[in-house]
Amino acid sequence: MSSEPKKVDRRKFIYAGLGAVAVIAIGAAAYVAMNPPVVTQTVTTSTTVPTTSVVTTTVPTTSVITATTPQLLLPINASKYKKAPSHVILDFYNDKGPMGSPYRQVALVGNPSFTEATDIEINPVSFSTTDVFQAAFYQVADTDKEPPIFNWWVGQQLRTIVKRGLCADLTSIWDAHKDEYSSGEMNPFSVDGVPYAIPGAPMAYWGVIWYRPQLFKQLGLKVPTTWDEFMSTARALKAAKVTFPIYCPFVEWTGFIWLQELIVDQDPDFYERLCVGKQKFTDDVVVNALKVFQGMVKEGLFGDVATGAAPGYSFYPPPPPLAGWWKNNQIGMILCGDWINTVFTQAGFKPFDDFDFFVLPKLKPSVGQVLITEPDRPLCIGAHSPKKEWAFEFYDFLMTPEAQAELLIRLQGLASDNIKIPREFQPVMKRKLYDILAQGKWRFELRIWEALPPEIIIPVSTLMDKLAFNPDQLDSIIKEMDTVATKYWSEHPS
Repeated sequence: MSSEPKKVDRRKFIYAGLGAVAVIAIGAAAYVAMNPPVVTQTVTTSTTVPTTSVVTTTVPTTSVITATTPQLLLPINASKYKKAPSHVILDFYNDKGPMGSPYRQVALVGNPSFTEATDIEINPVSFSTTDVFQAAFYQVADTDKEPPIFNWWVGQQLRTIVKRGLCADLTSIWDAHKDEYSSGEMNPFSVDGVPYAIPGAPMAYWGVIWYRPQLFKQLGLKVPTTWDEFMSTARALKAAKVTFPIYCPFVEWTGFIWLQELIVDQDPDFYERLCVGKQKFTDDVVVNALKVFQGMVKEGLFGDVATGAAPGYSFYPPPPPLAGWWKNNQIGMILCGDWINTVFTQAGFKPFDDFDFFVLPKLKPSVGQVLITEPDRPLCIGAHSPKKEWAFEFYDFLMTPEAQAELLIRLQGLASDNIKIPREFQPVMKRKLYDILAQGKWRFELRIWEALPPEIIIPVSTLMDKLAFNPDQLDSIIKEMDTVATKYWSEHPS
């Protein structure tokens, strides 16, 4: 599940990426970057049968590490990959803590494993905070010490390091696996149509409405297939005295949820131009989106927004009353990323019985099949690393259904976007979503939180929260949004 950064955290890590980090943090990070630590790991490899094998490893090392191969979801035979002339250690810079180790573990299983076949070893170099991680990366990024593989972010953050020439073009890897991923999957990992990252974990998909099946059945409601039907459903829930016909806690970042949806569902091309400063918040598409939102607020379709925001939480971590509201049929529908299904299952709700979802019908049906995506853990290759040839070899392996199926275990039950993995291996709600994505040709747009610079989207999200509480201030709020964006783009031409 993808977690949402707090407002201050987002600003901190962007500024760190621009080099505005405390000197002491840079000094410490530089030392670590120049002297990657020797990491001692105890790895428990879980399997599909009730057995485990424990492997203790110390890295870096000068010999090939082997591991007892467990029973895999899909058999791994890595013999086709190019063998390095001598032992290669690929340092994997990341800010994910223990979440960096699954990628190493995947390389150690199989017959032969990737590491056995290629003599290429993955060494996670994990940093305690995002600030320190980015400071360490930038300290070596323009040198031959640049890490061969590292995690990053998409959108403006990816564009920043691409402009500096720090990322390798990964078109060849995507081309080799084009039949294994949904159409459009590459787009969020690209800058100006060129991919510079691969998915390190499954994408979260927005534009889906989560609803309470029992409540729909009780009220005789059917899943809507048009925007008008959706609005009629929300009105029926309100008429039935449901506390929150549509629930959204308008706290901090959550303001962007309906903004991005109502823009993309009118004109995804406009949305892309808006996110790079080629359109304005005073343009008709945005104004119409905000008028639709204003009307929903005035009709009471979000319920009492003050009560919904009172717990002081956004969607993640979830508001403490959320599970109780859901159980008691006080919430009819929620627009959120599909990671919220984990919130429901952890609260004891059963898929399809207690919660289900449908794709939100488009405001303008002519836009076709479009979903907003939130890529998680994008993985890049350092353009200046002398080991990038072997990084390409590892990413080619990592994109396969066999490696992705193994990550299902290593990443604690998360899904994989590789469509060649048998559906029965995927979490049940992801199966339904992937079946939907397999029908037709979908276009994916990057979530606005990543697509716009933080200097714009953070205040704009707050202004959307303000609009939810003050719908009569629409005109002044539009002007405030435009002022924020115009100032930024005048100082940072795209």
